[in-house]
Amino acid sequence: MKKITAVFLVAAMSLAMLCACGESKTEKTLSYDDMKAMDWSKYVELADYSNIELDMYPDVTDADVEKELSSLLTKSAEEVEVTDRAAQNGDTVNIDFVGKLDGVAFDKGSATGYSLVLGSKSFIDGFEDGVVGKNVGDKFELNLKFPDPYPNNPDMAGKDVVFEVTLNKITETKYPELTDAFIAANTDYKTIDEYKKAKFTELEKAAHENMVLYRAYYATAQIESNSKISDTKPEGLYDIFYNYIQKTYEGYAKDNNLEFATFLASFGWSEDAFKKFADSQASTNEKKSIVLMRVAQLEDLFIKTEDEYKTEAEALAKEQNTTLEELEKQMSKDLIKLSITTRKAMNFLNEHVTEVGTYSDGSVATDNTATK
Repeated sequence: MKKITAVFLVAAMSLAMLCACGESKTEKTLSYDDMKAMDWSKYVELADYSNIELDMYPDVTDADVEKELSSLLTKSAEEVEVTDRAAQNGDTVNIDFVGKLDGVAFDKGSATGYSLVLGSKSFIDGFEDGVVGKNVGDKFELNLKFPDPYPNNPDMAGKDVVFEVTLNKITETKYPELTDAFIAANTDYKTIDEYKKAKFTELEKAAHENMVLYRAYYATAQIESNSKISDTKPEGLYDIFYNYIQKTYEGYAKDNNLEFATFLASFGWSEDAFKKFADSQASTNEKKSIVLMRVAQLEDLFIKTEDEYKTEAEALAKEQNTTLEELEKQMSKDLIKLSITTRKAMNFLNEHVTEVGTYSDGSVATDNTATK
């Protein structure tokens, strides 16, 4: 199989997470009754799911172990003051600055004792590059222009600005040398090789535990990957997910008393970037729903009565530490029913998994505890 990335897991889980978040209801573009009556075979040719062989032991690579070593070195790194050279990318500088438009300081454009990592692209284009090459004590001006558009402050978009900057201090990150002595002093192991072997085993166990915990999601991913999904999709299904994502984030912005563009900017997103994100997530959930709803159709997993809905929805609400009444305020009944049905289909697939694979040494976990 082997390496399954967390990217899929986030995308796969987003469907179930529709029950865990959200501020307002999705527009009713496709009802649950419409979905029950739909012939889902028009949209997908399902892979055989009667016996899903799932490799429960993803590969761990030398690169994975090296990342652990790098993280260990980073934790022991120190910030050292630089006094014998100019600032360069990667340094952290302490600066004072005043931003001026037409010679007048503008609101929120000034700071004293500000720490900035050069090369982080935290400031507008040209600012960090303008600090590179300067020495402690230097005072200088940066003649720049705000980008257009500029979601952080639309009123400043495209305007010329002058920043008066004083460089107070430069520090650089010093990493310790990787030696057996370092390993012995900072871990439970005596040598680099001993640490690597132990970390490899630890990562293998963690990878297997992840497969056990999210087996239903991985089983669904495998069936989706091996199925043939039509280019033609059910009308309105994509809109359910896109509108829900958009309304959810708009709700977050409202809760924080922020304009939507300002809220997105706090995450480093433009509105176009958000649209691409929402489109990607909606498309992912649309395809996954097509697969799972076809399974539900074949296995008669649709919700049939109001009593069944209430029982399933109350259980779902309890899992989310809320009540059914509150859940129905957050989501439409159609969306709750869709989520319940797709979850039932995922559980059905999970029941048809045959676990295969071993750790790299040929051993297997016992009782799904990932004990090696």
